[in-house]
Amino acid sequence: MNEVKEENISKRQIFKKLLLSYFLFAIVSVAVVLFGIYLMRLIMGKGDTNNIIPDQMVGEDGEITNPELILNSGGWIEELNYENKVIRVIGEKQSDDVTYSYQELLRISGSHDQRGDYSVFYVTGMHRYYLIYIPTESLTITYSYSVQTIIATNWQKLILLLLAVFLILEAIFFSRFIYNKIQYPLDRLTTAFENTEAGGRDFNLDFKADGEFIALRNAYNSMVKNIYDKEVENARLQDAQQRLILELSHDLQTPIATIEACASALSDDMVSDDEKKKYYGIISSKAYRVSSMTEDMFTLLKMDSPAYKPVLKRMDVCEFMRRIASDNYDDIERNHFNLNADIPEEPCFVNIDENLMQRAVTNLISNAVKYDKTGDMIDIAVVPMGKDVELKICDDGAAIDPEFADIMFEAFSRNDAARPTSGSTGLGLAIAREITEKHGGSISYSYENSKNILRIVLPVAA
Repeated sequence: MNEVKEENISKRQIFKKLLLSYFLFAIVSVAVVLFGIYLMRLIMGKGDTNNIIPDQMVGEDGEITNPELILNSGGWIEELNYENKVIRVIGEKQSDDVTYSYQELLRISGSHDQRGDYSVFYVTGMHRYYLIYIPTESLTITYSYSVQTIIATNWQKLILLLLAVFLILEAIFFSRFIYNKIQYPLDRLTTAFENTEAGGRDFNLDFKADGEFIALRNAYNSMVKNIYDKEVENARLQDAQQRLILELSHDLQTPIATIEACASALSDDMVSDDEKKKYYGIISSKAYRVSSMTEDMFTLLKMDSPAYKPVLKRMDVCEFMRRIASDNYDDIERNHFNLNADIPEEPCFVNIDENLMQRAVTNLISNAVKYDKTGDMIDIAVVPMGKDVELKICDDGAAIDPEFADIMFEAFSRNDAARPTSGSTGLGLAIAREITEKHGGSISYSYENSKNILRIVLPVAA
């Protein structure tokens, strides 16, 4: 399984991305429309945006805006009063009219009027009335007198078409943008969850996204990795448990068969009175062996469970090892070994479950005493190493077969040829390894300076 990526994720990115997208869409759309209007006015005004239809030349104050456009074309502007009399002339007037009838103004206001070489437009604004005279030869565009209506030319049609195409392309672009930022990650996540639901585990999401989608992607990858790791661990535990049960059932057959045979012989009065004590001793010994094997298997299964946690407390490991050496001294002496303890006086603190760690160290000592058939020395040592501390159990017996050394900490591992295992359950070193690993430490074997060395390395308490 791939490692889950760690990334700096800012929150609410999806909401911000949507808000920004719609804001940009609105800004661009308005800008495009305004540009289109500007372009049409520019074309209609012969390159000047202010040169537009006469109705649009009256400002908010009622005055004519940019009258120079009319004057430069050779025209003029007349302002009328409510009696339709000319009260002001802007530009050089080329006619003698000083008043107009209602019929004339009505005819002009309908569209425009042609008077000689001039086209006349009637415009109003803020209760002021104007007649605009423009030389007909300077007009190239036909106007209506309604500000809502523009007679489309070929250029206008092309601009409107381009505006429509651009708005469609803009909508497609932003739709694609939203799809890439939102729909695509959602589709990938949906596919991934469907794959996981169907039993797939090796499915690592790796797509680019923003904010919450990155968090969802990483959470999914972490979830799948955890599920995969737990399934692998559960499969390993199940396989180990099945192997333990098979091994135990096989190892129990011999002592149980011996107990049955002795019990049957005693029950059938096939044993003389002088031999009965011996048979009872065999039954007791084999029963003890059965009890030890089942207890060891229970301990190993308990240690192998991820849910099991040791009860840790801060202890001086030097004092702890001195006490273990004292507790095992008699057994070591009884088996004709000399004990050498090399333990510093200065305290060294570790966090351990006292009962569990005592069992682990005792198992190593028992292993050395039981299997060393050629030596006569057992060493117990504590070696501080900065952030760690090393607990060493050594014997001066023959070296362990390298092939067996690779598997010696596995359950039911035995090296019967080199180091006989009479009475062994084959679980002692496996239990020691599980206990050590539960404490965050490690256990190992080496042969150095003609000595077998079993090491437990534990982290020093803060």
